[in-house]
Amino acid sequence: MKFDSINPAAPILDQSVASDCGELAVGCSEAAGRIKRSTDQMDRQIVELG
Repeated sequence: MKFDSINPAAPILDQSVASDCGELAVGCSEAAGRIKRSTDQMDRQIVELG
């Protein structure tokens, strides 16, 4: 059985994984902002209808 030594200095993840995660986080933040604006508009309309 062959054992390979562990090199902690070697990168474990591909850089594209980190980039994709960052893009996902930004996209989620943008979606949250749109949801907040929609919720605020609905709240204003409910007040006006009341």
